[in-house]
Amino acid sequence: MRLLDRHLLRAFAQPFAYLLLGLIAVWLVADLANYLPDFLEAKVAPAAIALLYWKQLPSVLLTILPVCVLLALLSALVRLSQANELLAMTGAGLGFGRLLRPYLGMGLLLSLVAGALNFKLAPQAEGAKGRLVAELTNSRDNDGRLRVERYDYAVGHLYANRPGRRLWYVQRLAKRTDEPLISVQISQQDEEGNIVAKWSAPSARYDAATQAWKLQRPRVVTFDRAGGILSERFPPEETLEGWPETPARIAASTLQPQFLSVKELRYYLRENTDAPAAQLAPFQTHLYYRFALPCASLLLVLMAAPLTMTFARQRVVAGVVAAILVFFGWFFLDKLFISLGTGSHVPPFWAAWTPNLLLLAAGLLLARQRAVHVDRPLTSGEGLREFFGVGAEAPAAA
Repeated sequence: MRLLDRHLLRAFAQPFAYLLLGLIAVWLVADLANYLPDFLEAKVAPAAIALLYWKQLPSVLLTILPVCVLLALLSALVRLSQANELLAMTGAGLGFGRLLRPYLGMGLLLSLVAGALNFKLAPQAEGAKGRLVAELTNSRDNDGRLRVERYDYAVGHLYANRPGRRLWYVQRLAKRTDEPLISVQISQQDEEGNIVAKWSAPSARYDAATQAWKLQRPRVVTFDRAGGILSERFPPEETLEGWPETPARIAASTLQPQFLSVKELRYYLRENTDAPAAQLAPFQTHLYYRFALPCASLLLVLMAAPLTMTFARQRVVAGVVAAILVFFGWFFLDKLFISLGTGSHVPPFWAAWTPNLLLLAAGLLLARQRAVHVDRPLTSGEGLREFFGVGAEAPAAA
């Protein structure tokens, strides 16, 4: 790494570290202020509290990384501009792209870190927080049931297979595990909506190898069209084959896509290919969003640097304000399009990527306007090499 790159990155790294640690401390204090009375009442050990917040750290890092990148970059460029270092660098023949190169590299590195966090750790950490807090505090609902169970199980769950004309009622359903379904009732209807058969069982387990349901000690009843009982059986076990229902499909409505990892989202979409588009839209949107959100760190560098890498102090202040306003605009559009995507109002891909594409377009336009030393268009190889200072040497001193 060249001396110039180290100098530029050092100006960025110090405020970035302060911002990162400061925002983490603010989050920790604010969250402890909310939960500390419950922890003290339940006499939770300090080590358990520390482990809880350690597990939540990936979600917090993913949230604050774009803010830290933007503010640290603005701080570094403002300081370099006030010290006239940017003026000296450009006077030595260094182009805007050459000065931007180490910051783009840092933005890319932080985007890769955010992508690794958003693949699994961050969404699962955010979804598990309520369960972990309830587990530590041993809190209970009004009916005396442990509150932690609401995060692991769905109680009184209904699932309708409309193409197959079957209605499932499950008294207790595990959301993520392969545990059996407890207290199951299945109603089969004919084309006219008449119930023709019912299965009731204390438990039901799905055999993925044979793709069959096995009901333990069920009561099997068949009906005629008038509702009269034709037969009634009590076998020790009943095997139901050829049904497309799986535990993942039955538990689908209990899952929240924003808390699922990439692997879990892909599994859900693979297991529910024949589901309505409106049902799949939230999961497809968040799957694309897992890859779109981490790119924000890199794109914010590309957008903010041209606005603040200037020499006049008045323009520096205006550039900082403009960069912050653009960030808030991007943040608003990001949340807006995710809501539109989950509501099936916008295609999932465009819901996840449109804010980033707009930020990319703005960054490229601002960078091209700022690169005053570039005479050739960026679409040519020579223009790109000149823009980023590849192969260019500073002019010799007179």
